[in-house]
Amino acid sequence: MSGSIDTAPTASTVPKGSRARSVAPIETPILCGVLRAFDLVWIAVSGLLSLYCYDVINPENRFDPQVIGLIGLVFGVAATALFGSLGLYEFSRFALLGWTLKRLLVGWGVIILAGLLIAFLTKTSAYYSRIWLMTWSVVGATGLVAVRLALARMVKRWTLSGRLRRRVAIIGAGSDAMRLVDELRAYGGPSISLAGLFDEESGKAPAEPGGLRLGDIEALMRMVRESLVDEIIIALPCTPTARIGGLVERLRALPIDLRLWIDLPTRQLGIRNIEWRQGVPLAALADRPLKNWSALWKRLEDVSLAAAALLVLGPLMLAIAAAVRLGSRGPALFRQRRFGFNNEIIEVLKFRTLYTDQTDHDGRRQVALNDPRITRIGRFLRRTSLDELPQLFNVLAGSMSIVGPRPHPVAMRAPDRLYHEAVRDYFARHRVRPGITGLAQISGFRGPTQTLQQAQERVRLDLEYIDRWSLALDFKIMLRTFAHLHDRNAC
Repeated sequence: MSGSIDTAPTASTVPKGSRARSVAPIETPILCGVLRAFDLVWIAVSGLLSLYCYDVINPENRFDPQVIGLIGLVFGVAATALFGSLGLYEFSRFALLGWTLKRLLVGWGVIILAGLLIAFLTKTSAYYSRIWLMTWSVVGATGLVAVRLALARMVKRWTLSGRLRRRVAIIGAGSDAMRLVDELRAYGGPSISLAGLFDEESGKAPAEPGGLRLGDIEALMRMVRESLVDEIIIALPCTPTARIGGLVERLRALPIDLRLWIDLPTRQLGIRNIEWRQGVPLAALADRPLKNWSALWKRLEDVSLAAAALLVLGPLMLAIAAAVRLGSRGPALFRQRRFGFNNEIIEVLKFRTLYTDQTDHDGRRQVALNDPRITRIGRFLRRTSLDELPQLFNVLAGSMSIVGPRPHPVAMRAPDRLYHEAVRDYFARHRVRPGITGLAQISGFRGPTQTLQQAQERVRLDLEYIDRWSLALDFKIMLRTFAHLHDRNAC
């Protein structure tokens, strides 16, 4: 085999529940965006800082800080556009310090000269101090260079620690899979870590081909559940389409990027929309629903809204907790085991609405209308959805979102079988964090599931939400939730 590539720990070598990385991997698109935003803000701020320094030297200065700030923003927008065209926001270039600094300083110099030229042509150069402009040129360049120096050092550290490696698992153990391994080893370099080869027919292949461990699809799915894999590439002959289709249907329920390797004969067909990864052509079959910027915006939405809601509703929640304690014996809060992101079992908080000796921590028995297990205060809380308010703490902790598929108890039935046995694609709803409210709840599917058709429709709406996700959709669902707080189907 040519080249060298790291081999990631496999399910057999990593203890159950452990992680291959002790810290989260670096999301490079977010890092590039943050750097671009820093450049824009710093250029504007450094102009104001230079003005402050000039004020110290010349107290009689009459320059308007608002005008200087506006000029700084214009320069910042122009500079980030130029830096982008020079490739300074491409993550692969961050470690090339000499290349980066040369283009950065040339680009900054061009922006300053362009500003001088515009001021000369518009006959406004006399209104600005040359000392201020020179100070701004130096201060601005110093900040831009300092960030690049720090970033290059951080990239080196992240590379050594493995936080920049994409952990890739390959489905297939035949000649096609081995050819893909060769290509990844030749072009992938240190950016890819192979988790192994996985195939139901792996027993037919020689033991540890190319130094990679073999495993079946169940072992691969366990690794994904333990966050030991970032991407799956299917490398099977294209003739057994039914087999590939079955694998795709099975793996789409996982919160992971799924790709199909285009082998050499297929490349000659001129297929469009092919993604090239380190020289390897891949067809995208499924993507993790929320990643990079969408994951960041979703988390910011959750944290900000949950924190604000707790501040506003804190007194009400304390009053409800006291009423629950006074209404019946037992704690105010109830913890129930439910499915969370990536099928992880989480403890969801609620105000207790059942008598203590009647609580159901696994949800084996759905609460029905006029259920005798419900306390008097609990009936009111369930009708108004106030029993769900403690889940705001789940949102802050990161196990839930404000909006998403509702988390189901682990033993919930639909109606006479476990949910995942009764409804196809059920586990695909766990590719995102569960929510306090969701598309299914505002569409009339709140309360107990009485028929298989209801269960299927709920899952269909959950998957529709995942496919259509946007911040606008989240806010639309939140607004419509208030109209469904007192739902006759709730019990």
